[in-house]
Amino acid sequence: MNSDKSEKTIYSIDSVAAGYKHEGKWLKSTLRPVVQPIYNTSIYFVPSSAVAEAIISEKEPGYLYARLCNPTNDACADIIAQLEGAEGGTLLTSSGMAAVSLVLLTFLKSGDHLVCQFPIYSRAIKFIEDILLANNVEVSWVDSNEPVETFEKAIKPNTKMAYVETPCNPKMSVQDFSLFGGLTRRHPKLLVVVDGTFASAYLQQPLKYGLHISIHSCSKYMGGHSDIIAGCVSFANEELMRKARWHLTLLGSALSASDASLLHRSLKTLPVRMEKHSINAMHVAKFLAQHSK
Repeated sequence: MNSDKSEKTIYSIDSVAAGYKHEGKWLKSTLRPVVQPIYNTSIYFVPSSAVAEAIISEKEPGYLYARLCNPTNDACADIIAQLEGAEGGTLLTSSGMAAVSLVLLTFLKSGDHLVCQFPIYSRAIKFIEDILLANNVEVSWVDSNEPVETFEKAIKPNTKMAYVETPCNPKMSVQDFSLFGGLTRRHPKLLVVVDGTFASAYLQQPLKYGLHISIHSCSKYMGGHSDIIAGCVSFANEELMRKARWHLTLLGSALSASDASLLHRSLKTLPVRMEKHSINAMHVAKFLAQHSK
């Protein structure tokens, strides 16, 4: 994790009000609500089947069905995409595990090889063991304390993805994004995925270092109030985003509009909360460093 204060994400009017940049798609009236409305509708009116087809094929902006997209979700996702520096955009999912499983199922298939840090979140490990291995995806585990060179040595001709979690659960090991950025340049066909849940998109933005996909369980710091279960996935480019978005509609694990509204609310206080968390953590670290035990 590269968390130099000079590189920390700064909130701006552009990030806080990112959703309003897409008014042609999701807000065609002259209203400008301070709080993003919750669109609880499941379906949307379209004037003709031709318009519906244009929306489905993404030739025209618009909405048809809430499982596919929702204005409340899109406004929230736009803010996270700006925080992450995600040129491909961000998808919201119904949980952190929905985000993890979306990425693994979208970009890995039978015969592929995954290089994965160990440990990572326990249920992500179980997903890999129970789902990926059962579907003939090969996995090589690399200890979280090992340098990036060890990850590189594990790469095979069929390796499609390297998956890391930083800070990792539960060991709190930290990876250096700049070194993994070098890995992507030496292996251009390799996807590098980062679960950054324990730092949030405020303290670290791996996509800015040349990595490809950033995952968060928004139930933790991004949500911050223990009142939502949510996840998000941000992408370095639109090609990755489009592939994952199609799979998200098939898996049916999109976030509800109500939860997206709560997450949107939480993002407004994310910088204040994370600054205070960081100050408190430093106090604890200094105390433990001086403790006799």
